[in-house]
Amino acid sequence: MRLSKLFLVAAGSVYALTCGVACSVLESVNKVEKSTTEVGLKMDETNNEIEETNRKMEEMKREMGEMNGKLIETNQRMEGMNKALDRMYQDLRQGDALAARLQTIEKMSEAGTLKGKTVYAAQYFMSFEYQLWKGEGIDGHALREVLKRDAVDEFMQTLRRFAKTTLPLSPLSQERDLLSIEALALTSHMVNSNAVHTMGQKNLSISSMHALLRDSLDYGHKLEQGALALKELPEFAQYALREPELVRYFFEIRVNMLPTLVLSEISAVASDATVNRWSSRVSSWLRPWNADLGKKNELELREYLAWINWANADLSFLKSVGISPRLDRSLFRILKNARLVNQSRTGNTASDSARALAAHELKGALEKFLSQAP
Repeated sequence: MRLSKLFLVAAGSVYALTCGVACSVLESVNKVEKSTTEVGLKMDETNNEIEETNRKMEEMKREMGEMNGKLIETNQRMEGMNKALDRMYQDLRQGDALAARLQTIEKMSEAGTLKGKTVYAAQYFMSFEYQLWKGEGIDGHALREVLKRDAVDEFMQTLRRFAKTTLPLSPLSQERDLLSIEALALTSHMVNSNAVHTMGQKNLSISSMHALLRDSLDYGHKLEQGALALKELPEFAQYALREPELVRYFFEIRVNMLPTLVLSEISAVASDATVNRWSSRVSSWLRPWNADLGKKNELELREYLAWINWANADLSFLKSVGISPRLDRSLFRILKNARLVNQSRTGNTASDSARALAAHELKGALEKFLSQAP
């Protein structure tokens, strides 16, 4: 009996132990299953969120694609509008520039005095479209060359209008068409201030009509010397060299008129009419005569000096391309007989010294002009 009780007690202990272990294992398994289920639910939830996110991203991509398409379409429209505006601007610029030139050239033709004509002549040169070129949009460099060609072509026709069939050369003449040519020659170096600013920003040089014609003669000389092929000539030079004698005549008028202007200012009869008042007394200046530079201030003398320097530069250039320009003999004799005196007005001051230096330089420039005249 005692053994039986012991066995029963032992068996109960084993059962209890076994039951406890089994229950513990079962509880652990249940926890794992529960955790696995929860993890699965969370993963399903996460997957659902990921799918929703992907769906939203796809939708965003689609919307961004549509936006990009609209932006591209807008840019294309903007580019089209910019091109249309560029063309409209060019059309307006061309028409306005042409209208300005036609107006100023007619006013120049109608003006009765040389000084009156030079005002309109200067405006005429500054109204050429190549001087209004901006270098932006469809205003490319190729177009600028076309505009320069058109400018030279038009100017040669204008010059021929006033030169007609004869090419008189006399700074003392009061013939109206000749005065118009003289006004054009005297102002051909003028450039539009806007063009100077635009070219300066682009590190380009602005060409005056004077420079274009000078370059044309230079190209022509190189062509004759075999240093240049015909196909290498710029188009503007081709148009100028169709009438080389007319271009030469234009420069001859300029080198005659620049010193004539100086004479009209330093003589005792200088006036708004410039040439016509002192030309009536030309006989008295075919012998030595005095021009008192002391009556002029430094700014005036510097302006006269610039005129003579321009004439000297043109004379030197013409000789460099094999051209011996004609000078009016009466003008040459008057210049040669001029005695430039420099009587001080204010005494030994810095201002008077500067004026005296300008007078000395003017005298030297006039002597240089006479020395290199043919």
